[in-house]
Amino acid sequence: MGSVSAQQGGGYRRSTSGLVGAMVVLVGAVLAFVIVRGLVRGDQTVPQKPVPVGQVDTIAGQARTEGKLQAPVPEPLPSGWRYTSVSFRPGQNASWHLGMLTAKNRYVGIEERDASADTLAETYVDENATRGKEIQLAGKTWRTWTDSGGDYALTTTIGERTLLVGGSAPADQVRELIGTLGLK
Repeated sequence: MGSVSAQQGGGYRRSTSGLVGAMVVLVGAVLAFVIVRGLVRGDQTVPQKPVPVGQVDTIAGQARTEGKLQAPVPEPLPSGWRYTSVSFRPGQNASWHLGMLTAKNRYVGIEERDASADTLAETYVDENATRGKEIQLAGKTWRTWTDSGGDYALTTTIGERTLLVGGSAPADQVRELIGTLGLK
C-alpha cells in the first residue's frame, strides 16, 4: 500500500497575529463607515408617526375621569402641529403626558403629575435646569426654566399636582400653547 502524506492546506501560514490584524482592519473599516455616515447625514431627525386626535381625546378623558387629572389638551392644536405621544398612568401617582411637534419639528411636551416643579424641570428640561422668573399666563403664575441647549419650559401648580409645558420649541410658541389649554 502506498503511503498517505499530510499536506498543509492553503498557500499561507495562519497565525494569531494575522487574525488580530484582520480584526483591527475590520473594526477600523466599520468605524470609518459610521463616521462618514454621521457626517453625511448631519443632525437629521426621523419624523414620528402622528397620534390620532381621537386617541388623544380618549386617553385625556380617562385621565380626567380615573386619575382626577386636568390632562390639558390644546384647543385648537396650532396649525401644522401634530401629536406624537400620549399616555396616562392611573393609580395613586397618576400622571399625564402629551407630546407634540411644531410645524418646524420642534418638540413640546405637557407633563402633569404629583411632583415638585424642580423635579419636573430636572426630569424634562435638564438635570441642571436654570430656574427663571415668574410670569402670568392664562390666569396662573408660571415659573420659567431653561437649559444650555435651548430648551424652555414653564411650570405651575394645578390642585395638588404640577404641570410642565415645554421643550425645544421657541419660548413664544410654548407661551402661546398655554393659552389654548383651557386651564382651570
